[in-house]
Amino acid sequence: MVGFVTLLGITLRNSILMIAHYEHLVEVEGMTWGLGAAVRGAGDRLAPILMTSIVTGLGVLPLAIGAGDAGREIEGPMALVILGGLLTSMALNLLVLPILALRYGRFEPAIDEFSSDAVGIVPEGSDRIRLPLRETPTRAIPALMPSPESPIHPITQAPSEQDVVAGSVTDGLARADARVRVEGLSKRYGRIHALESVGFSIRPGEILGLIGPNGAGKTTLFECVAGLEATDRGNISFGDRPENSRHRSSRLFYVPDGIAPWPDQPVRWVLEYCLGFFGGRREIFEQVIADLALAPLMRVPIGALSKGQRKRTLLALIAPQPILLIDEPFEGLDLRQGREAAATLRRHITPDRTFFLSIHQIADAAKVCDRFVLLSGGRVVAEGARDVLTAVARHRAGHDLPPDFEEVFLALA
Repeated sequence: MVGFVTLLGITLRNSILMIAHYEHLVEVEGMTWGLGAAVRGAGDRLAPILMTSIVTGLGVLPLAIGAGDAGREIEGPMALVILGGLLTSMALNLLVLPILALRYGRFEPAIDEFSSDAVGIVPEGSDRIRLPLRETPTRAIPALMPSPESPIHPITQAPSEQDVVAGSVTDGLARADARVRVEGLSKRYGRIHALESVGFSIRPGEILGLIGPNGAGKTTLFECVAGLEATDRGNISFGDRPENSRHRSSRLFYVPDGIAPWPDQPVRWVLEYCLGFFGGRREIFEQVIADLALAPLMRVPIGALSKGQRKRTLLALIAPQPILLIDEPFEGLDLRQGREAAATLRRHITPDRTFFLSIHQIADAAKVCDRFVLLSGGRVVAEGARDVLTAVARHRAGHDLPPDFEEVFLALA
């Protein structure tokens, strides 16, 4: 009995240590969970597992050798069974467990909500825990209102002939002007390629729209750029220097769709907390409240707001990051509210403030965005200003298209 209990304890101990080592490889060493990490973990744990089995086996080996001696009719066969169990335990820990972990496990980089590297909060109902909501949070969602005040609209250029015929669409401006460059970004979930060799640029002082159908990979792309989701390969560079996910929070912030931070707190508490915590510009606070018609909601708890009201509240939050990623900023807003929200974003765009918006409705994107990244099937099919994309779509179609931007998107996607 003691031998079997010991065997069970060894198997459980090695299994727990193997899983803990996988978490260490992903969370601390930054490996992407997959076959490489599974093999690496099994290789790292090979020596400890072998040593434990050898030491235990040496203890029962004399009994197994004398299995046929008189008086050892029970101990001898049981020792042989235990030795066989040790071999089985090694196979379970080094072969079966890695295969099961690779098939069913999900290990992701940890994000410390108390550190300056924390980037955002996940939507309600998400199956992946990022940062838990707390009643007195130490890391809040930043605001989408900028620090400078004078608005500026980026200058777009007409497409050149080279732009029209190029396989990779640009709007005639060099990527050297980009604040952020995304190159070769890929993300896979098992056999599903969510993103494949995605590349585009984010420029200072623009509203960039990420548009695409449901399932195109827009939310996954935002999570990868923000650092909430580990990528399989690719680079994200700020200027000429690549940045890893732990150093992006000072430059950008991601606001997911469908979140309700601090649901028991009133709107004013949430806005003023974020204003003080992130060091926002208090002099524009009341103007933002007026622009988004939030005055009647200031005493209403966040959890009691409708989807449209909650979306307007999130748009009023104030944060210092120069690049703001907003998932579906106009979802749940009626026509008037959508126009007011778009006008507020445009009013506060500045040379050092950039909005990157994921928008499902192409008509809404055409009204507010300066440039567009068209995503379809996890790939960027085009990037550029509206006139550039229209010219490219006409070139590919071989005939004129209706002025509706949705037709342009369909022709390119």
